[in-house]
Amino acid sequence: MGWLFHTTDYGRKAFIEERTTKYNQETETSKWECLAHSVKSNHLWKVIRYTNKSTNEVKTFVALDLIAKERNGGWGYKDMDESAGPCHYDCPLKFLAMSDEPTEEQKWAFEWRKKVRELHANKKKVVKKEIGGIYKVIPDAKVNNCIVDSVQILEKLNAKCYACKAFAENGQVIAYRVRITSQFFA
Repeated sequence: MGWLFHTTDYGRKAFIEERTTKYNQETETSKWECLAHSVKSNHLWKVIRYTNKSTNEVKTFVALDLIAKERNGGWGYKDMDESAGPCHYDCPLKFLAMSDEPTEEQKWAFEWRKKVRELHANKKKVVKKEIGGIYKVIPDAKVNNCIVDSVQILEKLNAKCYACKAFAENGQVIAYRVRITSQFFA
């Protein structure tokens, strides 16, 4: 799973349009459609419907393109779908309802959807973060390849980012000063 970049910069808007209309293709054996899309920062979320014409099987799923601009070049992407269990959870909640619910055998997609729902549920519980305060983080958040249980805010860097001390579940310090964005707070 690598990145693919254009050599010419046609602009972010044109690049996103290309990435969403790409799926509106039909061949003798299959049909791909992008039913909806949403851009959150550099996350391009899509609902994709795939139809196998020979079996009439239809699958609808959530896909993510991580997008970035290459210095002195064009826009690029790294694409994956929910079966890969992306480590990003800011997918619009309505996209889960628009697509097929994975089975428990589809472990990565099942766990990923659970975390998306948790993130949206936690957004409603906005707590003002204060310097010196200790706060829980989302499940499976990692720093230095260690799972983080909570963080203590040392400094507010900007509207969505804090310098924090990170703790493991047993209270051991994992990192003394790490940058944490507000989306990682539970």
